[in-house]
Amino acid sequence: MQNKPKWAVCILVLFFLFVLFIPITFAHAQEERLHIEVKSGFDGKINELKGFPLQLSVKNLGEDISGEIGIHISPSYSSNGYLLIPMDLLEGEEKSITVSVPGNQYYSSGGNAQQLFFFESGYENGRSVSFSGDKTIRGSYIGYEKTVVGLLSNDPDTLNSVKNTKGSLELEFVNVDPNMIPDDFLGLTVLDYLLVDQFALTELTEPQMNALTNWVKFGGTIIFGGEPGVAQKAGSFRDLLPMSSMITTINVAAQNFESIDEFENVEFPAATFPLYIGELNDGASTVLDLKNEEVLVASNKYGTGTISQLSFSPSSSIFNDWEGHPILWEKIINLTQQYQEFSYMYDQMDNLRTVNDLFDSAIIPFGWMLLIFSLYILVIFPLLFFLLKRFDKREHAWWIIPSISIIVSVGLFLYGGKDRLVDPQMNELSVVKLEPNGEQHGIASYSFLSNKGGDYELIVPNQHFSAIPFNDLFINGNDVAPNVGVYKQSGLQKVLFKDVEYWSVRNVTGPLYNQSDMSLSYELSMTDQKVTGTITNETGKEIESLLLLTGQEEIELGSWSVDESKDVSFDVNSSLLLSPMYSYNWNYSNDIDEQKFNQAKETAHNFNLFDPQSPSLVAITKDSLYEDVTLNGQSNLTKTYNMMVQPIKIQVDMGETFEFKSTDLLPHVYMLEGDGYLDTFPIYESQPEFYAGAGRYSIDYYVPVDTIPVNAIQEFEFTMLPPQVETEIYNFTENQYEIVDNGLLLNNPTDYINEMGMLKIAITKAETPDRVTLPQITFKGVVEND
Repeated sequence: MQNKPKWAVCILVLFFLFVLFIPITFAHAQEERLHIEVKSGFDGKINELKGFPLQLSVKNLGEDISGEIGIHISPSYSSNGYLLIPMDLLEGEEKSITVSVPGNQYYSSGGNAQQLFFFESGYENGRSVSFSGDKTIRGSYIGYEKTVVGLLSNDPDTLNSVKNTKGSLELEFVNVDPNMIPDDFLGLTVLDYLLVDQFALTELTEPQMNALTNWVKFGGTIIFGGEPGVAQKAGSFRDLLPMSSMITTINVAAQNFESIDEFENVEFPAATFPLYIGELNDGASTVLDLKNEEVLVASNKYGTGTISQLSFSPSSSIFNDWEGHPILWEKIINLTQQYQEFSYMYDQMDNLRTVNDLFDSAIIPFGWMLLIFSLYILVIFPLLFFLLKRFDKREHAWWIIPSISIIVSVGLFLYGGKDRLVDPQMNELSVVKLEPNGEQHGIASYSFLSNKGGDYELIVPNQHFSAIPFNDLFINGNDVAPNVGVYKQSGLQKVLFKDVEYWSVRNVTGPLYNQSDMSLSYELSMTDQKVTGTITNETGKEIESLLLLTGQEEIELGSWSVDESKDVSFDVNSSLLLSPMYSYNWNYSNDIDEQKFNQAKETAHNFNLFDPQSPSLVAITKDSLYEDVTLNGQSNLTKTYNMMVQPIKIQVDMGETFEFKSTDLLPHVYMLEGDGYLDTFPIYESQPEFYAGAGRYSIDYYVPVDTIPVNAIQEFEFTMLPPQVETEIYNFTENQYEIVDNGLLLNNPTDYINEMGMLKIAITKAETPDRVTLPQITFKGVVEND
């Protein structure tokens, strides 16, 4: 009898195990219907602050399945969302795709949270299903202080010697697999430079080619190795190369290399060396040449980036056998220094987004609030008391007083929320640069304020806008599930915001580029500090306000209707027209449009939309720059504020003599050697100083060669040097730095100011003092009048 309960218990336990085991096994089999493998970055290397390519290989292990892959993106504190890629797979089918991940900042913190998802039937209506393989993004992280150089070649091994470049620069070289080049330029921002040698860009797809050109347009530097057919292989860069397509091969004597000071003790491995040289195109300049004045490196600006062309092939066996080539590469990188910091682009976007999240609201004036409160306390209560007492109805006070309170409160609520109750509201804020060819690029931000809770669908009908979700919450990408998904479809960007709260703000911000023809045509000249001429609005937009920005001056010129042409005449405070200078210490204003203007101007500076040597026309329009953005199918909800920036060249009659100082120019300061800190913020507050630790630093000035030809400068003098540092100036003729003493007067300026107007100064300092004053230089010369 005692054994029966034991047997009963055993049978019951086995039954429960059997019941539980079958569903778990069945669910496990169902969950692993897919297998996903991930390849991230170039050579598996990524930077959490920059975008990188991600290659996904997806295999269907079961029946046909349809859905969307979700990649959790979080490139900054304020960004969190899914990048969604539609994926339909037949039974046993395998597909590979390459996408751009805009950043990976919070995945680098060491967490193992899932970052890849598959939503069966789509993110909007489906559910996340389990799969085998990679669920996180893995890669070797590149330090933020590293300068990353990509190598694109049919035979990367021939460029192995380039990777030996050392010296003062912290360089990281990565091989670029053509199959890993994405369709969106954000995936290329992990690179600072791209060297293309013995590779035909014509082999890339059109979207890949567009990604490369937009990467340069937004600040990247592409370097083409020399060869006779470089133009034919350059793809869409063919007409943008610094040298003409008519390339001539010449053989130069080895002593032309050995005569350069850095190479005087480095023997060249051959008697001669082939160079592939063409005439410089308009706008191009020589960056580095030999003693016989043959060009080694030429450059051309494109957008905010640089296109450089070598007259030699870096994969040449003669060049690789030369012990001086690492020194040469270091010189080339230093002389083609890029000024766009991709590491900070998302923080700079977030600043623009913060201002765009401001919406007008009906605010009851304080005086009216005081009057309502006074009437409520001093009139309604006493009057109600006497009326009820007179009619002997005081027992009704219990419901009359609360009713009046409710009516007043509801009235105040309806007045304050009258603009938010019926429809959601939209803000569009962008700042774009108008290029000479009519194209535009810049940053755009779209914010909406919900009028009720629920899901919202935002559609931006521009395939060249890269939407990145931003919000005001601190987001840790490892443990917060996003409630927004971004689809990049043909011709548009679709963003789905799920479970949006009542009266809440949501936003997407990102880079924008377009090929439509928009420009401000002009014919302007200046005599005796008076600018006269004609400006025509060819942007296709109503211009509410047009300004000329030069130095720290902002000159209001008025409004322009579409296609309107106006004669202008106005005075400026200086005989020198300069690149706009900006103080980041602008005063806060309650006026939302003023805040948008200040932040858009700051964004233009941060993304180098102003040319370093030219004044700019700045146009403000309340028209949408492109097709209307829709929110839940409605397109009439948007309030726009857009800034268009166009650098211009004004013919200046400066008279017989001129003089200007380095304080009239905005320097660019960056580290050449060392691992300390660098704070250049005071420069942007119009202070002639910066703060830095021990190291060697470059201070680059750009003389406005559009106003003053370099050969018109007859002399310049160092009137004051920063104390307790060693100061040097770069001699472009001799290709070397020279020591500068206080009071040094140089009467051969063309040796020190190159064709682009660049003047390079290097300082070397100890750890203390950390405050460094900028050198003071006075320039003098004569402009010959025609």
